[in-house]
Amino acid sequence: MAHSSELILFVAAVVIQVLGLASAVFARLSERWVRRASWYPLFYCALLAVGGMTLLAVAVGHGIWISCGMTLAIMAVGATFDGGMRRQPAY
Repeated sequence: MAHSSELILFVAAVVIQVLGLASAVFARLSERWVRRASWYPLFYCALLAVGGMTLLAVAVGHGIWISCGMTLAIMAVGATFDGGMRRQPAY
């Protein structure tokens, strides 16, 4: 029984991480779209889910907490990083 619960935790963590990273990518790419605000709530929910999965994995003692923590950090940096040079118009 312990093996199946670890497998369920692992699969759930992988799915949540993939959805979290995908929501971060779509939230960043949607800044160029007209309906950009629709991706932000999904990103925030995914950020909470990845954070919750990280805490759950730490509490259970499963080793996947490391990748969950890395995903959480990548999502936080990806949401705030602006690598493009935006030129200000000269007045």
